[in-house]
Amino acid sequence: MLPAFILSATLILLTGGMLQAQQFQLNMGNPDFTYYPQIEIPFEVLDNSATLDTILAEDFMLFENGVRMLPLEIACGDLKGAQKIHFFFLMDVSYSMSFREGTTQYDWDSTKWRRAKSVFIEGFNQLRPQDEGALASFAGDFHLEQDFTPDKKMLIDAASGMYLRPGTSLYTAIATAVSYSAAKPGKRVIILLTDGVDNRSRHTREQAIDLAWQAGIPVYPIGLGFYPDQNDPNRVDQDTLRRIATGTGGKAYFAPTSEDLSRIFTDIIQSIYSIGCVLRYTTPDTCEDGSMRDVKVEANIKGVYLENSFTYTLPDLRSRLTVSVDIPPVVRARDVYSLPVMADGEVRSGEPISFRVRLNYDPLHMTFEALDTGPGVIPPADIRITETQPGTLLFEASNSMPTQGIAYGSATPLFTPRFRMLDHDSVAPAGVSIAVDYAEQNCVMVTATHPTNFTIHGCPEQVTIGFDTTLVAVSGGVLRLPILMTPGVDYRQTLEYSFVLKYDQSLVAFDHIEIDGSISERMNLSVTDDPGMLRIDAQPGLPSENSDILLFVYFNAIETKDARLVQVEISDVTVAQAAPGLVGYNCFPSVALYGERVFIDGVCNPLLRLRPNPSLEQNRPNPFSAGSQQTRISYSVSGVAPMRLEIVDQFGRVVAVLEEGLKQAGSYTATWTPDGQPSGVYLCVLREGEVVRTRNIVYTR
Repeated sequence: MLPAFILSATLILLTGGMLQAQQFQLNMGNPDFTYYPQIEIPFEVLDNSATLDTILAEDFMLFENGVRMLPLEIACGDLKGAQKIHFFFLMDVSYSMSFREGTTQYDWDSTKWRRAKSVFIEGFNQLRPQDEGALASFAGDFHLEQDFTPDKKMLIDAASGMYLRPGTSLYTAIATAVSYSAAKPGKRVIILLTDGVDNRSRHTREQAIDLAWQAGIPVYPIGLGFYPDQNDPNRVDQDTLRRIATGTGGKAYFAPTSEDLSRIFTDIIQSIYSIGCVLRYTTPDTCEDGSMRDVKVEANIKGVYLENSFTYTLPDLRSRLTVSVDIPPVVRARDVYSLPVMADGEVRSGEPISFRVRLNYDPLHMTFEALDTGPGVIPPADIRITETQPGTLLFEASNSMPTQGIAYGSATPLFTPRFRMLDHDSVAPAGVSIAVDYAEQNCVMVTATHPTNFTIHGCPEQVTIGFDTTLVAVSGGVLRLPILMTPGVDYRQTLEYSFVLKYDQSLVAFDHIEIDGSISERMNLSVTDDPGMLRIDAQPGLPSENSDILLFVYFNAIETKDARLVQVEISDVTVAQAAPGLVGYNCFPSVALYGERVFIDGVCNPLLRLRPNPSLEQNRPNPFSAGSQQTRISYSVSGVAPMRLEIVDQFGRVVAVLEEGLKQAGSYTATWTPDGQPSGVYLCVLREGEVVRTRNIVYTR
C-alpha cells in the first residue's frame, strides 16, 4: 500500500433543470492507489427517480491534467436501487427514551422521545412512491405498528400511536423484523433506532446478525445519546451497533443528541438509494514524483450532465542517488589510481539506466588514463567518455543494463576511471568534484553529489648541497662559510638531515654554527666537533622559506703572509622529509655535492707603501632581497692599471660585470640589480692589475 495521498475534491452538478437535479447526483469517493499506476475511484450515483438500471463506461469521461484518460472501466454493484425497496423501521420505545439526553433523569417534556418520532415521520416522507415501509416498536416486547405499505399516511399514524414500555430486546427485535421482511421481493433494509443496550432478548447478538445476513437484509443501526450506566461503566453500546452493521452489510451511525437524527436519516436513505460503482483507469505518468494532478470526471446519465473534480498528490518515491568519487585521503605523486565513482542510493536491477555525469579535476595535478574494466555496475563498453575541456570529463550511458542493483545504504561503484598523479616536488592539496546532469531509470532520479578533497604527496627528487668555492677569508680573521641547499626542499614537510664537514685544522679552527636567516632557523641542531671534522645533525622540523642557505659555519683563519688554499669536504649526507600527520609518507631525495676548498688571503706589512692599493667595501644593503631591487658597492682604485668589478655565483660563473677599464685614482660606487638570479651567496670581485679584493653578497628572493 502506498503512503497516504493528499486529496482535495470539489463536486459540481450541472443539469438541465430542477427536476433532473433531483433525479441524479454523482458523489466521488477518495481514490485508491493500491495498484498504482492503476487508479480506482469509488463513486455513487444517487437515483431518486427509480429509472437508473444501467451505468456504462461510455457515459463517462475522465481527464487528468487536462488529458483524457482511455480506456475507462466501470464496475457497479447492486443495481436494485431502481427497484422497489422495502424499509423496515424499528423504534426503541424503552423507558430510557423519556430521559433527558445524556442522563437517567425523567424529562417531563419528552424532548428526545418526541424528536425521535418526528424524525421517523420525516424518513417516511423521503420514501419513493414505489417503495413500501413497515414500522415496529420494541421494548421488552415487539409490536408491529404497521405492516408494509406504500401509504405514508398510515405509517405516520402508526408512529403517532407508539408508547413507551419497559425493557430492551434489541436482538429479538432485529430477528423478528428479518422474519417480516424476508418474504418481500427486491431490496430490503432495516433502519433501527435505539438509545440503550439489550437486556430482554431471547436471541443473541450473533444469532440476529446471522439471520439478517442469510436473508440479505442490511441493518442500519442509529445510536442515540447512550446514557451513562452507573452499574456498568464499561458499556460497549457503540461496539455492539458497529458489529450489527458490519455483520449484515449495513452501516452504523451515532447521534450524540436527537438534533442530529434528521441529518442521519437523510444520509441513510440516500445511501440506500445510491448505486455504488468503481471507476478504473491507468495513468500514463507512472513516476511517483510528488507532483499534484488535477482529475475531472464528466458523466452524461440519461441526459443529465454531471461533473466532479478533485486533485491528488503522489508521494515522491523516485530513486535517490548520492554520487561521489572514492579517493584515498593521500595519494603519491607519479602513481596511478583507480578512482571509483560511488553511488549510494537506489539502482534497480533489471531496469535500464541512462545518465550523464561530469567529473572535474585539476589537470595540473592529475591526468585521466582510461576507464577500468571493473569494478562497476555499468559495463564500461556502455559508457561514452568525452573531454569537454581540460580537467572536465563527461561520462554518458544510454539504456545500459546494470550488472546488479544498488540498495539504499550500500554504496557501490557505478564505474571506475583511472588517473595518474602528476610529478610533484611538494605536498599539494587537490580535489575532484562530480555533477550529475541527469540520471533516470524509468523515472528521473533525484541526485546529490559530494566533492572529494585529498592530498598529493610529492617529493623533491634531488637536492644539491655545497658551498661557494670562491670564498676568501681575511688572514687572521673569521671565515663565514654558508652551506647551501639547492634547488631546495618542500617547505610543507618536515626536514631532517645530517652531514660531516671535514676541514684543514692547520689553517682554520671551528668557532660556531649560525642558523638565523637560514633554512634551519626553526630546527634543533646538534654539532659534534672532532679535530678536523664536524658532524651536524638536525632533528625533524619545518624548514624556513627565507633563503637557500642551510646554515652558516664560522671558522677562525690563521694569519699568513701568502694566500692559502683550505681543503673543505662535505660527506656522509642524509636528507629526509615527511608530511606531518601522514604515517609512511616520507621523502628521501638523492644528494649532489659540490665545493672542495676556500681561500685565506695573505697579509703583508711593508715599511713603506709606495702607492695606494685598490679597496672594496661591503655592499649595502647586505643581505638584500628582490624587494630592495639593487645593492650599492663602494670601491677605490689606484689608477695604475685597468680594473674590473664583477659578480660571481657559487659555481664560479660571472653573472654580471659592473665596471671595467682604466680609471683615475679615487673612490667610486656601483650598483648591482640581480635580474632573474636565484637566491644565494655571490662573490663581488675587484681586480686592478694583479691585485684582487673580494666581498660576499647574500641575495634572497
